Amino acid sequence: MHGWSKDCDACGKPIYIQHKDDGSTRVYSALESKGGKSKWKNWVKHSEAEPDCEYQYQHGGEA
Repeated sequence: MHGWSKDCDACGKPIYIQHKDDGSTRVYSALESKGGKSKWKNWVKHSEAEPDCEYQYQHGGEA
């Protein structure tokens, strides 16, 4: 598993793109989770944290 942080191309908010060993990719809101700092065990999918963001449509796959 590996990944990287960047600003979302669609909404500009910080995200973490995670590539798992099985080939799947997940995109999480990297720095904010339910009003506070994200912790590894409570990260929120970017599509849930930012439902109006167009990231998944621009890049295909699950945000």
